Amino acid sequence: SKTISPEVKENGLYFIGIGHSFIKFPKTVQTIEFSEEKTANRGPIESRTSDGLEVTLEISFQYILQPDKLYDLYNTYGPKYDNVFQNIAINILTEEATKYTAYNFFMDRGKIKDDFQYELNLRFDKNCFSNIQFLQLRSVNLPNLFEQSIQESEVKKQDIQKAQAEQNKVKIEIDTKIKAAEYQKNVIINKAEGEAQAIIKQNEAYVEALLRTQNTQTNAFKNLKDTLQLTNENLLDFMKTKIIKEYSGDNDITLNIEKPNQKKEDL
Repeated sequence: SKTISPEVKENGLYFIGIGHSFIKFPKTVQTIEFSEEKTANRGPIESRTSDGLEVTLEISFQYILQPDKLYDLYNTYGPKYDNVFQNIAINILTEEATKYTAYNFFMDRGKIKDDFQYELNLRFDKNCFSNIQFLQLRSVNLPNLFEQSIQESEVKKQDIQKAQAEQNKVKIEIDTKIKAAEYQKNVIINKAEGEAQAIIKQNEAYVEALLRTQNTQTNAFKNLKDTLQLTNENLLDFMKTKIIKEYSGDNDITLNIEKPNQKKEDL
């Protein structure tokens, strides 16, 4: 009757009767490769970027058939389904390549590979009764002038980054020196203020000590005057005599003593 049973059998031993046979499908992961290798299924995929440049892609991917969809696979594509898979994959990848600029292929190859695998798996699951397990974007060939200009651009970017790093280094060094100068300035100011306060305190102590000495002497002379019942004039004469007696220098001494109700006189 040339009929096919939709029931899928796993590998093993089965009695199927005379005149019957199995249609075998691989249970393991299968590879399709588009490259210059001799073992490749076909040559590289040729397409264009979104900005109109030619791009040649070497791509390989691995797929696995869905066991529960083998009956649909055979009825749809027959035993030579792998050739159909190759054509479908070429159409998908050629179309997907047109979504990216040449610069994207140069700089974002990892992302493009992931996008290719996602889109390929989406279509294979829907139309090819299989799932994509892995995909390799083996090489991307762009026009030589473009690749050369991109390389020069990347070198310039590296030079710019190097210059910016050097600029940041100099800025940090200058900021460090400024902070160190500000710290040293504060140290000098604090030291000068400390020394000024010390001088002020010393002067205040000296003045206070002098005032105490003067007050002590004044009280002593007052007590002497009261005890001996001296007049102001007698007290001044006593003070003059005492000063002259205690002077031990070799030079002449000049005293200016103002007596009460008299002008200053030199003694």
